[in-house]
Amino acid sequence: MYQEALSRQLALDYCCSPADVADSKNHFTIYVPQEGRRRFQEQTVCRLKIAVVNGKLLVTGSEEIVAECRKRYADVTGEWFFDMKRLRELEELLAPFGLRIAQVHPFFLPESGGIASSDLPSALLSDARDFELIRYDQDAILQFRGDDRFDQAFAFDPDAPDVLGMAAVKDGEILGMAGASADSPLCWQIGINVAPHAREMHVGSTLVRLLAEDILAQGTIPYYGATGIMDYVNRPIFSGDFVLLAEDGSVMDDNGNPILQRISGDVWINNHTHVLQPVNGYSCRLLYLLLKNIPVSMIKTGSIQLKINQANLNSYNILNIPKEIRTQFINQIEPMDTKIIQLQKENNILVQTRDWLLPILMNGQATIED
Repeated sequence: MYQEALSRQLALDYCCSPADVADSKNHFTIYVPQEGRRRFQEQTVCRLKIAVVNGKLLVTGSEEIVAECRKRYADVTGEWFFDMKRLRELEELLAPFGLRIAQVHPFFLPESGGIASSDLPSALLSDARDFELIRYDQDAILQFRGDDRFDQAFAFDPDAPDVLGMAAVKDGEILGMAGASADSPLCWQIGINVAPHAREMHVGSTLVRLLAEDILAQGTIPYYGATGIMDYVNRPIFSGDFVLLAEDGSVMDDNGNPILQRISGDVWINNHTHVLQPVNGYSCRLLYLLLKNIPVSMIKTGSIQLKINQANLNSYNILNIPKEIRTQFINQIEPMDTKIIQLQKENNILVQTRDWLLPILMNGQATIED
């Protein structure tokens, strides 16, 4: 479920393509900061960073260091790459450049499909927990700034702001705290602190699981209604290229024509919209243009609550365009359509980023420097 998103994120982090992340070969690239990269504790200059994923290496950094890594590790597999022997070798490689390894850490993804309650230890279930849960939003997190008890849960890093928190509390005492930082618009990171005397109470596993579920429930998949994106969800029901035509409620624009949307990719679409795809020899953009000037008065039912049902929509005849004209049109228009879709997706990402960043700026967790 998460492999595509992981490939997209690591491609931004390690200056390669998603296909490079997914294949079985080692990749060595010169580091150039990419928009959308994870920025948690980011250094001003990246001399070297290495990821082990899918049993191979992604290596990026300065040209001279990457060249040395390529000589030494071009055919090395990812298995046990970060054991002590290999780390000492890497330290020796870095020594002539006056560098040392700063940190090594594993990252984990949630299980695909979540965790069924029947698979959980009984101590994690709500009716068996010996503590209560408290959820903190961005503003509430600020009260813990400078509290060393939660140094793993919250970093207060302006490049990776803390956005969600969840605490386990018993008798007024916080036994553990999990926090999520937005390392990038695509990937959030969870950190956890548990009090020493609470480490046999399933505090950590409970907080991480529930906070992960909270994050995933917010989702990044656009949820379309009759007139546009209504929300974001965590998994799609359609994937491909579509034209949406509003079915009920708001079914026509100010000119009396149908409300249409041209969409692409992984999406969730509600049942107030007709989901259309073109037959062979037509394209989504051509279908969109053929439908956009239909008079809704000719295909609607109802006078107060308007509706366009499938029977009325199927009964409307559209222009039969000769094949050679359609082919010429599609060849000229499809590159423009692809660009329009790309720009729409970029705009949607900007809207999400704005909605994520604005509260952080308003509560002072992040600032803008001249």
